[in-house]
Amino acid sequence: MSSPKFEEFLSKVTSKVKSKEAHTMIKKELTHHLQELSQSYKKRGFSEEDSDEKAIQEMGNPFSIGEKLNPLHKPKIDWVLIVLFVIFASISFLPLVGGIPEVSLSSTYFMERQAIWYSLAVPVIIVFFFFDYQKIMNWWMNFYAIGLLIHLYLHLFGYMVNGAKKWVSLSGLAVDGTIMSLFFFFLAWAGIFNKMNEFRSWKKQGFLLVLFWIPILLYMMVPDFMVGIIYFFCLLGMFTFARVHKKLTIKLVVTNLMAGAIFVIMIIMTSRQSYLFTRLLAFINPDADPNGTGYMYMAVRSVLAEAGWFGNGLYNDLNC
Repeated sequence: MSSPKFEEFLSKVTSKVKSKEAHTMIKKELTHHLQELSQSYKKRGFSEEDSDEKAIQEMGNPFSIGEKLNPLHKPKIDWVLIVLFVIFASISFLPLVGGIPEVSLSSTYFMERQAIWYSLAVPVIIVFFFFDYQKIMNWWMNFYAIGLLIHLYLHLFGYMVNGAKKWVSLSGLAVDGTIMSLFFFFLAWAGIFNKMNEFRSWKKQGFLLVLFWIPILLYMMVPDFMVGIIYFFCLLGMFTFARVHKKLTIKLVVTNLMAGAIFVIMIIMTSRQSYLFTRLLAFINPDADPNGTGYMYMAVRSVLAEAGWFGNGLYNDLNC
């Protein structure tokens, strides 16, 4: 335990460091140095009080130390991430310049909507950029509940487009509710993965299993298979880089594989005549019904097949 003199010295040092997150680390490191110096003076025969005083004097001016440490602990701006965002945001406007084929609305309409979304997204990104995520690490259950509530809202008040009841209207703007829920599920799982090693009992591991598969079931009920696939693979990536004990990793992988196999078998057995099963078959094999449920997937495939690495020109007819 550090002496009151050490505490006063450390407070003066950290008063010059703007990053509050760095205060704990700085205090821990300097306390270690002060205690070592104090011990060395005690061995020379000095009293405890004199040893502490001499240790502080040897460290130097606390305010000068703090001013030197402040630049070292300033939050660094990830310019690479910012540049990538600007590049991809700019590229996203290019397909809209020539308008969208078979849609009567002008290209200006789509570009204006894209600009509106980016104008809403940029302030949110700025807030997240300077926000300490560790403060919301323990809120994972709340984020998961919000994701579930969004799906409940979609079920009760959402409106259907192209067979998927996933849209909500916010101030005249159509918002994809499944994407909104995906965001909150990711926040929830970020908190869960941080505490993953605490889920050691079979009851807690069973709870994890349920938490993982419920969103997939909800996305299939919408139905929105693509968002379900994004959810699955993003969580797989998060799990890959999470610091999970080896034994727990093996247990979770095996149980999820078994649950996934049972899940798929149950869908096949119980949904053969349902719209959900029809959509799933169209997603897997659009050639089976190219003019019906598989039309959209065939159209996307055609566009991707005809696209070049650097485009085909804004106003060129692809069918020429």
